[in-house]
Amino acid sequence: MLFTKDKKTLVCVQPKIDKLTIPSCVKTVGEGAMSNSYVKNVYIPKSVTLIENESFNGSKIQSITISKDNKRYGIANNCVYSKKTKRAVVLLTKKGNVTLPSQVYYLKDNLSIAGDKIKTLTIPSTFKEFKSKWYENSRSRWTIMNVIFKSKTPPDAEKESLPYGGIFIVPKGCKEKYEEWYVESYK
Repeated sequence: MLFTKDKKTLVCVQPKIDKLTIPSCVKTVGEGAMSNSYVKNVYIPKSVTLIENESFNGSKIQSITISKDNKRYGIANNCVYSKKTKRAVVLLTKKGNVTLPSQVYYLKDNLSIAGDKIKTLTIPSTFKEFKSKWYENSRSRWTIMNVIFKSKTPPDAEKESLPYGGIFIVPKGCKEKYEEWYVESYK
């Protein structure tokens, strides 16, 4: 692994490492730290307080575990999220599927996509807002995905925050409401 001189930031993971236990001296996982690695399993200690943009982009990642004592980040449904902001930080896809946990209220840009490309994304009724171009990530940019909504009311969506070419599956009787919402999100 490559660290900053003070060993507080993980900069890069060597391609040959397949099981990564981030050392307890690390406070920041740097941008793109796992982009070119073959890491399959990652353990995040309680010391990590910042996961930078797209730091977990890696097609080989199969599991992420976080110390139960980590005050900043949690994990549910293979999704690493910020406990404070309720924003998804890392989506770990399993066979192309992601179901956001109820702890995630927002999808925002610079999200890490670990594992496979997203083919199906399930949005719970507790989800609040799509922010910026969260899907414009090097691993998901050109993937057409099914987005399954569980709420009868569409979440908020910033301008151009919905993936182009996505197939949206909505609750029965909500088609018109979601069509209006989709058109408004591009104005």
